[in-house]
Amino acid sequence: SAVAYLWADSLINSIYGYRSPLKGISPLTEYTTRPLTSQVVLVVADGLRYDTSFQMPYLNHLRQEGAQAKLVSSPPSGSQAAWTALLSGARPEINDAPMFDQSYEWIRPITVDHLFAALNRTGLTGGIVGFHWWERLVPSELLHIKYYVTTEDDAADALAVDRALTFLKEFHPNLLLVGLRQINTAGQMYGAFSTEYAEAVSRCDQHIRLLASNMDLHNSVLVIVSGHGHLDQGGHGGNEAVTLNTPFVMIGESVQRGDHGLLPMTDLAPTIATLLGAPIPAAALGTIRTDMLQMDSTDKAHKLVALADQHMRMGSIYLYSIGTKGLAGKVDEDVQVALSSLQVGNYESAHRLAQITVNGITQEMTQARDSRVWQERYLRVPPLFRGLDRAI
Repeated sequence: SAVAYLWADSLINSIYGYRSPLKGISPLTEYTTRPLTSQVVLVVADGLRYDTSFQMPYLNHLRQEGAQAKLVSSPPSGSQAAWTALLSGARPEINDAPMFDQSYEWIRPITVDHLFAALNRTGLTGGIVGFHWWERLVPSELLHIKYYVTTEDDAADALAVDRALTFLKEFHPNLLLVGLRQINTAGQMYGAFSTEYAEAVSRCDQHIRLLASNMDLHNSVLVIVSGHGHLDQGGHGGNEAVTLNTPFVMIGESVQRGDHGLLPMTDLAPTIATLLGAPIPAAALGTIRTDMLQMDSTDKAHKLVALADQHMRMGSIYLYSIGTKGLAGKVDEDVQVALSSLQVGNYESAHRLAQITVNGITQEMTQARDSRVWQERYLRVPPLFRGLDRAI
């Protein structure tokens, strides 16, 4: 019928035209802390599934020597949405990334605050080497160094790694992102159980070995992640576990060795910011994985208070944007008390109060989000079927 057609057409347009519900921008964070390392190299091996990553001998070696976890993202499992989440700490529904990957000419810059923006405003340096989609996502003025390739095969990955090694040797950036794409290409074309996929995974394992062997991991940190996985038959973009569960391996200075279970993708940006002493991206919803980091009580208190301050600002904007009342209690006063505790050297009290504040804000945002999602789903049900479940 015409009504059904119009409803379906409206639903499709809402998916393709989706924009973040945030009304306003959370104030940019300026809170810096003592760095735990001077350099982080972030390798994004796109298309690498969590289960397949255990077929990589060198990555398994790094797992045993460093920190590992299962990185869990939120749908959709597209590259651009995941990359934005990795850098911003914001889930796809609020990070304003496209729901489906866009072609190069249609990609718009990341609209929420992210790691490279935070580094840039505090005098730290960042760089990217990888597929040219990154060129559109992160404006060149935010980067100290950059190099992009336009193909997605092993030759392009090898060129990216070679340029990364040059940048590390000559420029010593605080954060260098290295994007590898051949695993994604093989998965898309041949599927995750294909010989081509396995060969691409093996070659990327060697690229990671080359990067790690040229780093001083006593004075830097190497992080290996993937934006998404692939279905058995190939493809990604949905909410299947194999596309949303990917590997996380981190090794180097101030890293706490061990298996740390599950790691929400939104925790990556706050944790990298913590390693570098940089401001936490303003739109981040995740937390600092202090269990993965070696630091004393003073550092931990300072960093958690910084997170509480960022969460207070973001929580207020988020709750207002989705139409709920503001944060409960006197969160701003709690943050000020935590800051005062830092000033008088009461680090235990500052740490405890900051952690309670962060947990409370996170719980409020989660409950508000769940309620909003239910309402949105209800409105998308054709009027004829609304309330049918209650009538049965």
